[in-house]
Amino acid sequence: MNVLAAPQDQPEGRGQFIVTYYDNSGRPLGECGDYISVTFTPKRNGIAAGTIVLKDSDPMVSVAENCWYTVIPVTIELASGWRWSGRVDTSSDDVVRGVGTATLQLISDYCWFSSLLVFPAWWMPIEAQIPKEAVFVGPAITNIKELVAEQILRQSGLIGAALEFAGNILNPPAYLGSLLDFYGLPLVVVPTNPLTDTSKWTSITCKMTTVAAAVEQTLKDCGLVLTADLWLPGDPQPAADWGIILTDPVVVIDVRDYSGVTGLTGTMLDGLIGGVIDLIDTVLGEILSLVAGANVSDSNSTDATNPYGNGILAQLLGIDAKPPWVIYEDGPRSGIEESHVTAHSPLAYRVVTGGKSPDWVNKGIDLVLEYGLSLLLAAFGASGISSTLLDGLFDNVFLAYQQLEDEARRIKLGKFGRPEFWAQGGSAAYTLDSQVILEGALWDTRGYHSFQLITQDGYPYSFGGELFGQHYGDYGIGFPVSWVRKGKIYTDYCTEATLTDDRTHRVAITAKVGDQSAVESPWAKLMRRIGSLYDIVKAAALAQN
Repeated sequence: MNVLAAPQDQPEGRGQFIVTYYDNSGRPLGECGDYISVTFTPKRNGIAAGTIVLKDSDPMVSVAENCWYTVIPVTIELASGWRWSGRVDTSSDDVVRGVGTATLQLISDYCWFSSLLVFPAWWMPIEAQIPKEAVFVGPAITNIKELVAEQILRQSGLIGAALEFAGNILNPPAYLGSLLDFYGLPLVVVPTNPLTDTSKWTSITCKMTTVAAAVEQTLKDCGLVLTADLWLPGDPQPAADWGIILTDPVVVIDVRDYSGVTGLTGTMLDGLIGGVIDLIDTVLGEILSLVAGANVSDSNSTDATNPYGNGILAQLLGIDAKPPWVIYEDGPRSGIEESHVTAHSPLAYRVVTGGKSPDWVNKGIDLVLEYGLSLLLAAFGASGISSTLLDGLFDNVFLAYQQLEDEARRIKLGKFGRPEFWAQGGSAAYTLDSQVILEGALWDTRGYHSFQLITQDGYPYSFGGELFGQHYGDYGIGFPVSWVRKGKIYTDYCTEATLTDDRTHRVAITAKVGDQSAVESPWAKLMRRIGSLYDIVKAAALAQN
């Protein structure tokens, strides 16, 4: 039974955040307890923002305004002990009606992933990148950590110094940067044993894109959380089991799986087995949908936390996500501030795509025209006129467009249902690509429900998270959370939380579960994986992109 949290009896106006500023080496410069207000919003797999408003006489203002030429790290610690880390992005000196304040805009340490490029060959100088694409195949957590670690190694130690020198060979003033690379980036990746990595298997191919962009879809597909947290002396050692002992402030990078899915073997085979089961369930669901009218892939399930879906085989083998222990019950004292279950009307029952005929159609028409023109020219004894004169005249005319209709949806909608939707894609009609586009568009135009929950902190669960292997509070960013509404259970990830402390209110924490978006088409996921595997084959064969 849920129990209300004990009332907070701290004095009105007392700050409950510990805000600390650091120099560009990570040494603390001082705490700021006399702030006017602090608001920050941790996010799942994205750069989080924060705002600190200070009196313009606060001694930390002169520190923060140096952000224009150096890095000013900032940490914000909750009463539970969980800590958020970032840096000052902008510092604004404001005067309104004679009252001076300073407003600091913060960004989280996740910004590192938008500032690291994935080189195809991290061990080679930028002038010679062979192979042309970086390729990662295997369990998702191992893939992501390897991808990040390679970009750190590329800019660290003797290897980093040599590569930096080679990349700036025509820029002598930059030689100093080569010497600085001996110290390396202040980033450490927590290792993972690939043999016991049970995360979903995936493939990543990329070149000269940011780490954030390269892993974005993988994180989403596999239900993972990529983290970057500032480690400080005195914190638990996050990688001591691997013989890595931290002594100086660094940003620790980790990938966590909060999906609650239990595999069959406890080894790297679990992710591979789960992927195969997901594929079978996808195909099986489509067959049942076509033959029996049973819409398995878009069932009444509201659990968005299982990377393998909730298909028949997944449930039979027990690799569906297990319910989280944090569950909010409907009622006036539940701690739920807002819950939203939104029904979306279907956009159409027929989708159309194309614009180009298949190559074999265009070439076939050209051959027929060439043959006919040749016969005509021969009959009139004409010479010197090319028989290919009419080539391309009827390109993209026949079989240039394709449509797909959901008859069951049409009948349910009735005569007032909207009929057609154009599916962008740029693919030729009557090809595998066009079929995938149509399947995805038919899914996207369906009717569906989306869910979102907003809770009050401490009633009965408190917000926190995981930091260097220790847990604070009951749940945090990326954790699965369930709630009950009208006898139905909804489950989704905690995607963000807004935390505020000012001089007139105690700390207010508003956590959001779900993002009000629809579940992606299983066919879209499947074809994206096939496309990734095809890219890997091309990269391995050094094929022209």
